[in-house]
Amino acid sequence: MDDDQAEADAADGGIVFDDAALLAFEKAHPRPSGKKDDLIRERGLTPVSYYQRLNKLIDTAWAREKYPVMLAQLERLRKI
Repeated sequence: MDDDQAEADAADGGIVFDDAALLAFEKAHPRPSGKKDDLIRERGLTPVSYYQRLNKLIDTAWAREKYPVMLAQLERLRKI
């Protein structure tokens, strides 16, 4: 997918690969840990920016459709 297509998909509410990959990573690594932080950094993000993006994704409809249970759990944690 080229950048123009990714931007068009994002504007239409479609899944952008980076966001989908972030959600898949969170599903594979649900618990906070130093190892998880290291893996996040290896992917070019700081843990803070990772969790900021994840927090925004919790509110998207397509993410809720793809990972309903995980996002419901994350939303509950966000309210604590």
